[in-house]
Amino acid sequence: MAAAAALALLVLAGPAAADSVMRDISADELVKIMRGQGFAAQADTASDGTPLIVARLGQVKFGVTTYGCKGAKGAMRCSRLQFVTVFDLQNAPSMEAVMAMNAYNNKRLFGRAYIDPQGDAILDMTVNLSRGVTRDNLVDNMTVWTGVLSNFMSDFGWETGA
Repeated sequence: MAAAAALALLVLAGPAAADSVMRDISADELVKIMRGQGFAAQADTASDGTPLIVARLGQVKFGVTTYGCKGAKGAMRCSRLQFVTVFDLQNAPSMEAVMAMNAYNNKRLFGRAYIDPQGDAILDMTVNLSRGVTRDNLVDNMTVWTGVLSNFMSDFGWETGA
């Protein structure tokens, strides 16, 4: 009977029980995970005092901005992350460029592309940790971001240098 109860607990707990759930993350923890996945990354601080990760994938620079942050400066833990990169279009975007961004958004499930008021192309992807994710899930989101960057650059004829 005890063996059956123990087996039932194992089945109910599943494999995720061994992997701890995070609802927020510090900049140092995020940098460590990113570096472990092959990103060049370092922690910085945004103008509002929240953590900011400055990173690179090949020749593409990007940032990870943080939201839902709590704690003292230097020890903040944040529950939402936004991977974001900016492409300077050099010239004012044409209506064709705007339509291409719309087409990109319509055919891609992850990532959001738009042109900001300065005429730059922005690509971003948000990750919410607040209800809990495992480290593996966060790593998977980093893999998704890599694909988002690659797809965007391929769609627009740019090289990642990765």
